[in-house]
Amino acid sequence: MQPFIDADGDEVRADNYSTFGIPMRAVVAPVGTCDNLAVCWGVSSSELAFQAIRLEPFLCAVAEAVGHMAVESVVSGVPLAKLKYEPVRARLQAAGLLIQRYQTVTP
Repeated sequence: MQPFIDADGDEVRADNYSTFGIPMRAVVAPVGTCDNLAVCWGVSSSELAFQAIRLEPFLCAVAEAVGHMAVESVVSGVPLAKLKYEPVRARLQAAGLLIQRYQTVTP
């Protein structure tokens, strides 16, 4: 895997993290294209990331998170593509889903 710089300016390499997250934008269509569509299999990712995403336990967790996003969309009346992160995060945490950025591992 090629190292890259994340949103916080930290270098991410294959040997310095143990978990990773999927941003909400990876499971919804861009705003204005199809605001009520979310996916759990066709996640937007690199080829390398998809190799991890395609594993069944991980895919089930993504599907559960997308389901909670759909519920939040219906309850709040906000299209999926326009949902804010905080109410979705609160719903996912209440359900006990793991929500965290990757954890740096020091050898």
